[in-house]
Amino acid sequence: MDTPIITHHAAQRAKERMGLNRKAILRQAKKALMWGIKLSDVKGNFERYLYRRNTRYETGTKVRVYGEYVYIFSSDLILITPQSASPPGGSF
Repeated sequence: MDTPIITHHAAQRAKERMGLNRKAILRQAKKALMWGIKLSDVKGNFERYLYRRNTRYETGTKVRVYGEYVYIFSSDLILITPQSASPPGGSF
């Protein structure tokens, strides 16, 4: 498996949103790529919610849901940003 690249922006957002340092976010990003739920495996309201988030980024992005977070990677495995999987307000 290829190792994802963690950008400065992604590391900052991981620290703010998840409380993780660069080494920890790298481990989590690897797990998300390997075992995370793909956008194509999700149905219903959660699928629509993830598609809305994904349309903000360039085509070819990889979205993975792992744990309580959504990880958005570029096509060349650069972590763009980790985000909470829960929508504001708490329901889909």
